[in-house]
Amino acid sequence: MAETYFAGDLSQLSATVNSFYRDSLNPQVRPEALGETAWSEIDQLAASVSGLAPSIPVFLAADDGYVETLESGAIAPDSTDPLIGQLVAPLPSDRLLQNETAPHLSASVTQAWQLAQTQLRQFAAAPLFARAIATAFGVAVDSQSARELIQDWEQGQGLPRLEIVPDSILQAKGAFAASNQTIYLGQDFVTQSSQSAIAAVLIEELGHALDSRLNTTDAAGDEGAIFAALVQGKAIAPSTLAALQTENDHAYLHWQNQTWAVEQAALGEFTVGASGQVSIEFLFDGGAYTGELAIFSLAGMETLTPGSAAYIQEAARRALSQSPAGYVVISEAEAGVSSLKQVAMNAGDSFGVMLVPDDTVKAAYDRPDRGGKHRPLFSIEAANPKGFAQMGQLASNLFAMEDLRRDRRSDNDFNDIIFKIAGATGEAVSVGALLPRSQNWQNQAPFRAILAANPTTSLPTAPSGSDPSAPEGAPEGNSGIPPNPNPNPGSNPGSDPGSLPTTLLTSFSDSVVKFSPADSEATIAALSGSKIVLGDQTIYIGTQQVSANNQNPIISLFDSSNPLNNWTRTDYEITGADGRGIGLAWTGSELYGVFTVDGTQGSPSEDFRRESQDAQQTWLRSYGQGGGPTVSVIGRIDLATGELVDAAYLSALLSNGNSNTLVVNDIAVNNAGNLVVSADSYFSPRRPNGSAMQQVGSGSSPFAYTVEILPNLKQVVSTQANGWV
Repeated sequence: MAETYFAGDLSQLSATVNSFYRDSLNPQVRPEALGETAWSEIDQLAASVSGLAPSIPVFLAADDGYVETLESGAIAPDSTDPLIGQLVAPLPSDRLLQNETAPHLSASVTQAWQLAQTQLRQFAAAPLFARAIATAFGVAVDSQSARELIQDWEQGQGLPRLEIVPDSILQAKGAFAASNQTIYLGQDFVTQSSQSAIAAVLIEELGHALDSRLNTTDAAGDEGAIFAALVQGKAIAPSTLAALQTENDHAYLHWQNQTWAVEQAALGEFTVGASGQVSIEFLFDGGAYTGELAIFSLAGMETLTPGSAAYIQEAARRALSQSPAGYVVISEAEAGVSSLKQVAMNAGDSFGVMLVPDDTVKAAYDRPDRGGKHRPLFSIEAANPKGFAQMGQLASNLFAMEDLRRDRRSDNDFNDIIFKIAGATGEAVSVGALLPRSQNWQNQAPFRAILAANPTTSLPTAPSGSDPSAPEGAPEGNSGIPPNPNPNPGSNPGSDPGSLPTTLLTSFSDSVVKFSPADSEATIAALSGSKIVLGDQTIYIGTQQVSANNQNPIISLFDSSNPLNNWTRTDYEITGADGRGIGLAWTGSELYGVFTVDGTQGSPSEDFRRESQDAQQTWLRSYGQGGGPTVSVIGRIDLATGELVDAAYLSALLSNGNSNTLVVNDIAVNNAGNLVVSADSYFSPRRPNGSAMQQVGSGSSPFAYTVEILPNLKQVVSTQANGWV
């Protein structure tokens, strides 16, 4: 499928932007909550609306109407922009897209450009303009020529062209190619950042453009970053200026079947200062995970695909070397808040940051292809799952990482690890642009205390409309940065908890209820199987008959208010063993599915074992020995996507060591917040450590049995069975 993004020049950006009332139809702005099945349906809907083949995406273009890229590279006959003429063809038949003056993606850029124009105008009139130009581009540059160029740009004349491209391709916030006089902006950066952040990158890339027109050779270092700082009136410390003047900001962009040499504004990359000494100070821990944070040199990493197993393993190898190639700088299990790590790097070198959630860098090196909650997260967006930002910037040298994968059901609080970097410069998307408004804690007292203790930083601007003294959503009477609002690792209260029931809901079926992904909600509802209703959403669990002798679990969610939220998952267990879905539980903040399996076949990636291996007690991690008896599995489910997040096997134990039947029939929550699982256990019920209990009473199988287990399904706290100790 052809990829389509904004293409045009800055002068085309309209001051008036009418939003497209069905943004969700833009395949390039896909809410993370939707699965591929939903988006396949959306693509077909978009195609039917436009009258085009499903393989051609709807794109909101930059000209007077809307245009889309054709794989043939057809030229739009009515386009006056040479770049658009190369890339796009008109889409006159789409009535939904008519009478719009600017594209969805260009709306943020339009407003940012207006801010940049104002800043450029003020800069060109500044008394110290000539000195600033010499600082950024060298003393040989004619400052009057620079002023005239900037004044032309401020009037919308002679501007470079602009393209918005995928972050996975650009791997930076922005870039400039002198050979085609084009500025490139990362799509995720544009959609996730504030106007001021986008304006800063536009000015930085215009600095590169200015250098290309004023100098016969590229000015030393990152002249664009120096220019942007001066235009925006930011003070540049001598050490920072020295680092910027030695930074290598050159890279190659592979885009539209061509390769362009570019100068770029890297996102999440840090440049080591002239001394080579870098310090990382651990300032705040707001998460429940105990992971490790590492830095690793980026020298030579351009040959590896960001986020690939090879990239992860090499980053981990460098960090473990404890050399200028990289270091493990924070270990939450060992070092407390306020610990300081000083390391020696190579002056002018670039490095990235890697967080291994709830695990070690050594584990990431040993298993670089591991997914799930332990998958390493990076300061560099292109290395993260689906390109999501996992690190945000709080102030000039203050950064925070979110330790829950944002392509899953993260809480997005960005206070899990807060740290300060000295001796190196770098930028990331502002935390203010990443935080949900209900979790904006930046103006609370402890955060301001952190800033007061680090006077080289500058306070971030409060989001528009917020009250600095009482951020929206802050708990009453709580002046501190809130920790992870749910103390259970990997847990999240939901995207809109107020619209969901906050009380316990459960539903279990005594019989096998079969349905398939092709069945309608009416068909599934008529089966009277297990279901729970959460506001407008109804969730069903059951069994799919995949062959004459094999069954797999299935869960479907239907949203009556927005069918785009619908999903169906059949990938919980896809081996030759029989798996069934028998029950659901909603605890007020978390969704759990209850399943049964009759053995172990296939690989761990094909069943519940893929999310059970970090359980503390061994018996929770797999079916165990043998096969045939039915054991239960509890799985924590991502409400937004249906994805399995955590899992624990529950079984009984035969005298020969094989697993025996245990079937869950209810779930409750106790005062400690733990799950209390009721089950029928056959001989013999297990103790918390997995060993067999001793029968002291009379009776025969099955026995009433309860298991108290942590909500993250990692540890059994207690077990009890009638007539057993």
